[in-house]
Amino acid sequence: MTSKKQTLIRLGVFLLLAFGLAMIPQIICLAVFGYEKWMESPMAVVVTLSMFAPMLGNILTRLITKEGWEDCKLRLNLTGNLRFYIMGALIPVIWFLISALIVDLVHGNWQFEGLRKTTFSESFTELMMNYVAFVPYYVFCCFGEEFGWRAYLNQKLETLTGTVGAVVFGGAIWGLWHGILVANGYNFGSGRPFLSVVLMCVSCIFVNASAMRLTKKTDSVFPATLMHVIEDISLYEFIFRHVVSGVSEEVGSKATELQAGILLLVIPQVMVGTISFILLLRDKRKKPDPSADQAVPA
Repeated sequence: MTSKKQTLIRLGVFLLLAFGLAMIPQIICLAVFGYEKWMESPMAVVVTLSMFAPMLGNILTRLITKEGWEDCKLRLNLTGNLRFYIMGALIPVIWFLISALIVDLVHGNWQFEGLRKTTFSESFTELMMNYVAFVPYYVFCCFGEEFGWRAYLNQKLETLTGTVGAVVFGGAIWGLWHGILVANGYNFGSGRPFLSVVLMCVSCIFVNASAMRLTKKTDSVFPATLMHVIEDISLYEFIFRHVVSGVSEEVGSKATELQAGILLLVIPQVMVGTISFILLLRDKRKKPDPSADQAVPA
């Protein structure tokens, strides 16, 4: 049985590694190139490599602290859980559709002309050619994050803070981990670094609620990885072209990156994440979490 002190030490080592392995190279690149030139140079690969920092943090923490390899969440556990894999695939699509509907609502365009201009076979071919080719790349990268955040961080936090704390603190930590990129323009544009980081933390808290529920229901990291993959592939362009009927071009020319980030990311993820959070609490009431009784005095 693990004491609270041991859990805190392991959590501290993990966070030091997950943040250090990602942020130190980012800080160096930012100092040498500046954000814009960095993103346009071959060194932009550092952003991709950063996605493996949480995975390495998990592995190295287990080795350093001699924790062992129990509860790594690496089994597929498909039997009886297929619906959660489907849910993991559908949640990002729901985000994208909500984003499209929000834009349509704001700009008063409910004609859905894009759906009438293309056939199903044309749309399906476009989807396959433009997105599926990138799936193996995204699977590998997104697993790098999920194996750290969902298969390690959330478990440790839940024993210390409970389910609510794991969702909130785990999501906030995940958002802060993106801090350097977000503060310099990633997702929400430049000029408001503090607000951008806060928005990223809010977004990550609600995405964490969805990812954590998928992980807990299946005892596997892979449904959350699937959700993350489809999110990062980003079907926005496809969905906007076929659902929003060209309004996306209008929005792109008028809206700031901050406004787009709030409309397209934060609002949909908060809406879906709230439902996931409610379901998490309902699951907890139905079946008390055994980890809540594992705390041992230091």
